[in-house]
Amino acid sequence: MYPGNSAVGEAAAGRAAPQLERHYPPVVYTL
Repeated sequence: MYPGNSAVGEAAAGRAAPQLERHYPPVVYTL
């Protein structure tokens, strides 16, 4: 999701995951 900045990517995914998982499978934001 955020190539080149894993810190931001992990932080954003960590916050978004609980909301996104309702609409998208986990693989979407773990790639």
